Amino acid sequence: MRSLAAFAVLVGHVRGLFFVDYSDLPTPTRVQQAAYMVTGLGHQAVIVFFVLSGFFIGYSVLVAHAEQRFSGVDYSVRRFSRLYAVLVPALLVTFVVDKLGIALFGRTGNVYGGDVNAPFLELPVVSDQLGVGPFLGNFFQLQSITSVPEFGSNGPLWSLPYEAWAYVLFPLGVGVVRNPVSLRSLARGVLCVAIFVAASRLLLLYFGIWLLGAAVARWWIAYSRGPDNARGTTLGVVATFVAFAVFSVLGRGRMLSSRALEDILLGLATAAMVAALLRNRRAWSASRGAKAATWLAGFSYSLYLFHYPVVAFVHACLVGSERWVPTTSTVLAGVGITFGIALLWCYPLSLVTERHTTRLRSWLARHARS
Repeated sequence: MRSLAAFAVLVGHVRGLFFVDYSDLPTPTRVQQAAYMVTGLGHQAVIVFFVLSGFFIGYSVLVAHAEQRFSGVDYSVRRFSRLYAVLVPALLVTFVVDKLGIALFGRTGNVYGGDVNAPFLELPVVSDQLGVGPFLGNFFQLQSITSVPEFGSNGPLWSLPYEAWAYVLFPLGVGVVRNPVSLRSLARGVLCVAIFVAASRLLLLYFGIWLLGAAVARWWIAYSRGPDNARGTTLGVVATFVAFAVFSVLGRGRMLSSRALEDILLGLATAAMVAALLRNRRAWSASRGAKAATWLAGFSYSLYLFHYPVVAFVHACLVGSERWVPTTSTVLAGVGITFGIALLWCYPLSLVTERHTTRLRSWLARHARS
């Protein structure tokens, strides 16, 4: 699910930046209707990311506490290495690629100046966001939750603070719940309140969605040894998948006129689907596609953080200020761009960044204990 979500974000950005909006199609066919629906699920994919992150991180924290082996230092090292093994290189790569793009194609009349005929895309003036301030703001995870913009052209960085601050808030909250009457818990509670007060209200929304995954983790810890009913669990997977699909379509079409409500409903459906898949052991036992899924998941974070600067660069090179109308040749070009960026750009970068997360973690752990 994680790898598919990351790929959905890439597909959505290529389609959104390179191809005209659905409303600009003269007589859209059924195939085009379906294609525009499926390739526009980037935001929904981020919600899936939040729920999955809540499940995996929540599970590790809760199990460590239950076994009385939770260490704040070890936890911080693991989370820091996971985030920054890719984030710092991604910020540097964004700077280099954006500067190169501006030097080759100019600051105006293209994506770098926000001058693309795309009314529904919020494109910044990239040169305004390449300074030291935005770099440091993104390094300290302040973009989107404060007035700090995303660094350069790398708009996908908007979601990272919601996950990073969830890493901070969740163990603090667990500590308060486990031992509510103590000065340490009071300090933890005050810190949590201070974070929410300082950040935008969206932090509360997306942390709540992240907590849905943690709630599934808590349920799984308590009930994972329960008996399975093959027919019942299969029906559960089907039912929750249908709910997930329905709420994805509702969110994609903005049919509820409330992005917050759409995100909450999709988060609930995602959490329910994860729970149903966990109960159906056949759904997550070893299969023929396990190696491919593991390989894709292994560079999903790199795919998410490295792709957009190159999408913008290729767009400035090939398209300029206009976008393509879908034809056989332009669709094939879009497919080639998508897979080329994923396999020839993001995957090789993951080999020198994400692949070395464990090594960075070990180095940090040694120095943290010394």
